[in-house]
Amino acid sequence: AICKVMGYIDAVRWTVSKSFDIQNHYKIKLDDVQCSDPEWKSCSYTETEYDINCGHSEDVFLSCNPTGIKRPLFALVDSEGKYMEKEDRLGLLLYNGGTVCDDGFDTTAADAICKYMGYTDTTGWSVSVSFDIQGDYPIRLDNVDCSSANWTDCTYSTEHNCGHSEDVFLSCNPTDTKTPLFALVDQEGKRIKGPQLGLLLYRGGTVCDDDFDYTAAAAICKYMGFTDAMRWTIHEDFDIQSTYMIRLDNVECNDEDWDSCSYTDTREDINCGHTEDVFLSCNPSDEETQLFTLVDTKGEVVEGEELGLLLYRYGTVCDDNFDTTAANAICKNMGYAGAITWNSEETFDIQNDFEISLDDVDCTSSEWKDCSFSEDHNCGHSEDVFLSCEAEEEPPTPDEETSGWITAEHNVLTEYSSGCDLKVRTAGKSKGPPSQGIAPPKTNWNGDVTFFAGDQELLYIVFIQFAKN
Repeated sequence: AICKVMGYIDAVRWTVSKSFDIQNHYKIKLDDVQCSDPEWKSCSYTETEYDINCGHSEDVFLSCNPTGIKRPLFALVDSEGKYMEKEDRLGLLLYNGGTVCDDGFDTTAADAICKYMGYTDTTGWSVSVSFDIQGDYPIRLDNVDCSSANWTDCTYSTEHNCGHSEDVFLSCNPTDTKTPLFALVDQEGKRIKGPQLGLLLYRGGTVCDDDFDYTAAAAICKYMGFTDAMRWTIHEDFDIQSTYMIRLDNVECNDEDWDSCSYTDTREDINCGHTEDVFLSCNPSDEETQLFTLVDTKGEVVEGEELGLLLYRYGTVCDDNFDTTAANAICKNMGYAGAITWNSEETFDIQNDFEISLDDVDCTSSEWKDCSFSEDHNCGHSEDVFLSCEAEEEPPTPDEETSGWITAEHNVLTEYSSGCDLKVRTAGKSKGPPSQGIAPPKTNWNGDVTFFAGDQELLYIVFIQFAKN
């Protein structure tokens, strides 16, 4: 009635769930509006200031349908009430500006309505979604029953016995938009291109984590044109997840090629909830993702010799069989000299953000090629390995008074004898070594040095500086 008195065709929507800063600048002038039909002359109301008992939290917000614009019979709107066009995701279904109850609703009805709106067919419908705006709309349609995928073959009622918990959410298949096989989207549903972690979509729907592993993640990243996978998890939560159908389950890949993968994409055979949705980040660079990484409490890569959470292909490592030999092998694989220490007694809040990717690490030497392991596990995050590694020592740069530095490994005993003077500096931890020593007089001497402090033999990695003379 109010929209018509302002010259509009009718109302689109009204709500009290909005807030404008300017509301308090106005007095409340109207209350208790009741209309018997959509004409203002049929309405009763209160406009006497002393009879109005409201606050600005009850102010009415209204949108009207402009003259000359025919409101669509059916429409899909997002969580903010904006019309959705050519989007293959769930939207709140409106009929003449009101919601649709699910009594009698089925896939045939969904197909019929999608086709009526100009889509090919439905890609899914649900009543398990909830938008804050639902209560702003009246319920306008109920008991939809279609004998074919044409709206002309459907019966329905414009009266209802429903609540908004029964509102239909619908997604339709666009006729002129090719949905990519895989895509990554952010919290707003916008496409992203690694290395940002995004919600993984398959044909416009989410992917369930049943049987999913790093090989599957890498295969999908490579299919999308990335080098490989950086990380995958199910421990994220985007508000938009429930607006997508779950379209893929039971992904198993023999290698990092999508052609080697088996999966389930039949709607009736998918038995997942959105808590199992896969989130994925892919490596956009030309270099393959590093096998091992150490991260701090914020998930940022550790610098230097700091203790960090050990990641294998961006998943944690279980401590079953893990020992110092394995720690040394992994540190050396990352370019360090070796391990300083490791444990599985630390706790980072981020641990549950990662899958467990490696277990049963058993190394016969401090080289990763001599290690066996399993990418299946029977662990919890309380068994995650934390590791710190010793950086490779860089030889000092020669100064102008020296002819250069020579690195000497420990374990060869040399006798004190006359020879050239040496300046000696140790690398790593020490027990107080001497600062100078004498080595045998060899022109191209590159041997190892053992120093003695009293009766105690001290073994060191040393840097030896020969004087010019």
